Amino acid sequence: MNYTHVIWDFNGTILSDMQICIDSVNEMLSQRKLETISDIEAYRRIFDFPVIDYYRRLGFDFSKEPYEELAKTWINLYEKNFSRAKLTENLYETLFSISKKGITQDIISAGDEKMLENQLAKFKIRHFFGTVMGLDNIHAAGKTEIARAWRKNNPCAKALFIGDTIHDAESAHEAECDCILFSGGHQSGDKLISRKLPVVNDISEILNYI
Repeated sequence: MNYTHVIWDFNGTILSDMQICIDSVNEMLSQRKLETISDIEAYRRIFDFPVIDYYRRLGFDFSKEPYEELAKTWINLYEKNFSRAKLTENLYETLFSISKKGITQDIISAGDEKMLENQLAKFKIRHFFGTVMGLDNIHAAGKTEIARAWRKNNPCAKALFIGDTIHDAESAHEAECDCILFSGGHQSGDKLISRKLPVVNDISEILNYI
């Protein structure tokens, strides 16, 4: 397709962190005697953006504990568990193949930008990426505004957006990009298929579209 850019989501697409996300929120749920998430498939069915709505569905009572405080607690638990996170299978080889084609790779994420930079450095993959765009907070409200900013900075780019959630499809639309969704991340394949976009089960399959 002669793409000039590939834009990556981070959590769930580059980084396989679903289980540590579950473990972190389950610890919070257990402490409050709320029903925990049974497994990854149950998590994928309930997770969505904005994250505040996901917390509400889990049963957190914001009149007792503000979302901002809950988010801080979750981040602390996530960082404690982060050593168990890993790169998505076949991710490194895919990044390398795209870079060999001379295509610029960027990241757009709803995560905190400083945290993103630290995690990219930890996994030694920062060199694959040009621009890394995230939020300046931990509240994970979404990234459509970041996507619009990316397009403003790259008005002539022909880009492909790769993500693992419906929100990534929405962000791709705002960035005026083509989009491929990955079924091995934070939302179920059934949800992703509803967007009527290409869905891949292995991240290396995106090479068939480039």
